[in-house]
Amino acid sequence: MVPRPGQPWREDRYGGGGPGFTTRSWFTWTSYAEMVRLLAVEHSGGRSTARLALMSPGTPLWYRLIVDPSTLRVTRVRMIAGAHFMSQRLYAFSRPVRIEPPRR
Repeated sequence: MVPRPGQPWREDRYGGGGPGFTTRSWFTWTSYAEMVRLLAVEHSGGRSTARLALMSPGTPLWYRLIVDPSTLRVTRVRMIAGAHFMSQRLYAFSRPVRIEPPRR
């Protein structure tokens, strides 16, 4: 339900995430599968990370991912397209989140 202007803020459940949420259902990797490349597997501090590159020739669009092989979670994303780029860092998986209404 979308609140209307002037209505008080109220707590509600967000539609995404929760149990069963995985990177496989979050990103549509299948459309990029023909262009996936493993760039490196690195070890640091007792943890491994895999560096992947994905390319979609139709857009064209490039992704560079850092993945934790033990959980299959993507921890960093770099997306590059014509006149646009994005970097994301993903962390604090499964930790509780506190959301508060804006101050007046």
